[in-house]
Amino acid sequence: MTLKEIVPTVNINYGYMEHMRSERARSGVVHLDFAIGYGTSSLFVDEVRACLEQGVKEISVLLNSPGGAVYESMIFHDILASLPKYGAKSTAYVLGVAASAAAMIILQGAQRRVAAPNAEFMVHEISLSQDPFSEIRTSTQEDVSKFQKRLQDKMLGVLAARSGKTVAFWTKLIARKETWLDAKKAKEYGLIDEIGTFPLK
Repeated sequence: MTLKEIVPTVNINYGYMEHMRSERARSGVVHLDFAIGYGTSSLFVDEVRACLEQGVKEISVLLNSPGGAVYESMIFHDILASLPKYGAKSTAYVLGVAASAAAMIILQGAQRRVAAPNAEFMVHEISLSQDPFSEIRTSTQEDVSKFQKRLQDKMLGVLAARSGKTVAFWTKLIARKETWLDAKKAKEYGLIDEIGTFPLK
C-alpha cells in the first residue's frame, strides 16, 4: 500500500478561502481559535489590516484559545491595543476558553472584553519549558530565573493595567498553580468587562 493510498488527497479551494477572508474583513470579524505558536500572528495581523482597509471601525475578535508563546501573544496584544490610533476599536468575545496567554495578554489588548456565559478562563505563572526561545542562551539557572521573572513582570503589568487589580493580587492568585475562573469570576477579577454573546446578525 502506498502513502498516497493511505493519506487521502485534500483539495484546497484557495479561491473560496480568499472569498471568505474578504467577507470576514468586510464584516469586521477576526477568528482567533488556535494555540499561539511562533508565526501564528502573521495571519491575524493580515486579517486586522484587511478590516482596516475595508474601512471597518469596530473589529470583533472571536477568541477561543488555550494560549501559548508569550512573545507571540504580545504581538496580538499590541496590535489590538494600537487600533484607536487608526480610528478603530476592537471587542474580544471569549467563546469557549481563554487560557494562559490568551486570557492574560491577548484578551487585555482589546478595547472591550466580553465573555459568553459558559466561557472558562485559566491563569498561571509563565513557563518557559516548552518555549523555543527559552534557550535564549542563558548560561545558568539564575539567568533563566531572571529572564522568566522579567517576562512574568511584563505580563502582570498588562493584567494589572486592565483589571484594576494589583500586581500583588495576580501574583498571589497564580503562584505555583493553574487557576480556573468562570465568566462571573473573570468579570469580578477584571479580566473581562461584561458577560454577553457575540451578535450573530
